[in-house]
Amino acid sequence: MHPTLRAEILTLLEAAVLAGKEATGRTGMDLWQILVLGVVRLGLDADWDCLEHIANYDSLVRQMLGVPATPWGEDAKVFGHQTLRDNVALLDDELLHQINARIAAAGREVFAKKTARPSRRLRSRWTPAGWRPMCISPPT
Repeated sequence: MHPTLRAEILTLLEAAVLAGKEATGRTGMDLWQILVLGVVRLGLDADWDCLEHIANYDSLVRQMLGVPATPWGEDAKVFGHQTLRDNVALLDDELLHQINARIAAAGREVFAKKTARPSRRLRSRWTPAGWRPMCISPPT
């Protein structure tokens, strides 16, 4: 993710999540993890039990959360039910729409249409292998 876009998103999250609270952080989760799990919850319309299962056992989601994979036998980071409720519930639709608007605007800048090249006229002709396209205007 682009560093300035990430900073904007984290600023929006910080303003919403830490509004009126001391900046001591949230127990067990950072802002990125709150955002990812909030998007997963709203995108799947998942209840809290389903979100807890996804957060603790879905390896792809855990990679997006930035939780390192641990070998068998070692203690892995576990997201508790109440921790998820306390933190992820702080995200609302309005905040996610604001974040989505920022991401969409950044995407439009990246994938803006380039200057249009003149199109080539194509014709086809018969060859022993079948019909083949043939360019009749020189490439630019």
